[in-house]
Amino acid sequence: MNQLKWQKKGLLFNPKNHKTPKWMNEFAQAPHVLHFDSFIRVYFSCRPKPDTNGQYVSYSAFVDFDFDFNVIEISEEPILKLGNLGTFDEFGTYPVSVIKKGGKYLAYYAGWTRCESVPFNTAIGFK
Repeated sequence: MNQLKWQKKGLLFNPKNHKTPKWMNEFAQAPHVLHFDSFIRVYFSCRPKPDTNGQYVSYSAFVDFDFDFNVIEISEEPILKLGNLGTFDEFGTYPVSVIKKGGKYLAYYAGWTRCESVPFNTAIGFK
């Protein structure tokens, strides 16, 4: 069996170090990687600044790297929209795991919503 040989690269991407949309203000957490023929795509969770009540939402996004780990593209829109009022992903999608099945890409993700008795709640979704 072939063993992967990992090499630590350190910090590869921080939204604060790039010109990113307002919804991608900070964090690139819970990464998930897909290897393509000509680039590497890393999916991650991020969030904008808090609203006027100090509340956050989170979005899932991607960044593409060449094989020397230079950034070549950053998603302009979240890969998933927030859910409707009262749904499990009303306030965020986090994290995301993407697979290719046939010619389609499928995303498995957790969504979260705010609660009165606890700070938030999570559940699982599929798109």
